[in-house]
Amino acid sequence: MYQLYGFIGSASLAPRMVLEELKLPYQFIRLDAEKGDHRNPAYLRLNPNGRVPTLVEGDEVLYEAAAICLHLCDRHPTSHLVPALGQPARGQLYKWLMFLTNTLQPALIAYFYPDRLSTDPADAPAIKARAEQNAQQIYQQLAEHLDSNGPYLLGAEFSVADLYLLMLIRWGRWFAAPPVSSHPSLQRLVELLSQREAVKATFAAEGIPAPYCLLPTG
Repeated sequence: MYQLYGFIGSASLAPRMVLEELKLPYQFIRLDAEKGDHRNPAYLRLNPNGRVPTLVEGDEVLYEAAAICLHLCDRHPTSHLVPALGQPARGQLYKWLMFLTNTLQPALIAYFYPDRLSTDPADAPAIKARAEQNAQQIYQQLAEHLDSNGPYLLGAEFSVADLYLLMLIRWGRWFAAPPVSSHPSLQRLVELLSQREAVKATFAAEGIPAPYCLLPTG
């Protein structure tokens, strides 16, 4: 059985949705960031970076959310989440997943963790403002792609990249203009994914009510 270590609503969210989509048995091991569970020696032996997620299966340990997602899909080759090897769409999947992890996710990380970019607390507001601006530009680029080629990143074909994007759209709910409210094509993607049983099961298990990509109003 797989064991997935993570925080609620964190980067472990995408791998957890993949596990649910593939109907794989797994145990979610919830870490408490406030208690510093991710810095405990036992966890650091699994993931020396002290971050989430981490996937364990027997003696095999894997971290980095996108790597875990791809590994799970490859480990279960009948997966409906990736195009077949050698197909042009497979290359497009790699492109979009790497774009999300290398371009959008770093901008969001800078917004939430400005202390990683400066030791001076006075710099935090400027870092967060710039990070939000960068992320918004990337959301705009993604929205334009979906406008022309959607409703999914691979066109008519749903893929693991869409689940990853759902996670990152959700992170933008803290912005002054949440991406799901600013871009109809992103809102449409969220609506489509929110109807999937695996997505609903994941958010229910994490105690996150719908709408998943907006801050609660109550």
